[in-house]
Amino acid sequence: MEGDKRSATISIIKTAGLSNLANLIRQINTEISGSFLPVGNLQNYDGVLKAPFYFFDFAQYYQSLSDEDTYNALQEYISQCVVYKRNTPFYATEEGIFPITAFSGMTTFIMQRELNDLNEEYTKLQWYKDTNTH
Repeated sequence: MEGDKRSATISIIKTAGLSNLANLIRQINTEISGSFLPVGNLQNYDGVLKAPFYFFDFAQYYQSLSDEDTYNALQEYISQCVVYKRNTPFYATEEGIFPITAFSGMTTFIMQRELNDLNEEYTKLQWYKDTNTH
């Protein structure tokens, strides 16, 4: 594929490793419990110019919350889950062409103060229940 409009991310996830990853994420989330953290500098995959943003690179987000040892463990657990990943250098939307600067093969929703309804729905997901103590 050639040209400015080529745009893709793809990954294959081995779900058998998600429980180990969830345990580590629970540990990280326990340390930041109740905080809304800034998301402006994180890779988002929404394809819009202005917030709110909904989907972010999983590893980049949790790296921003981790010390080096925890991040190394995170990378190991992600590598056990993400068995294949590829991306184009950019993704194109109606609003423009955006660089893909971080792509771990997994994305995440990040709860944000202004997204009350989505935050509430997110807390109903099994992933949220598995990765949070409250």
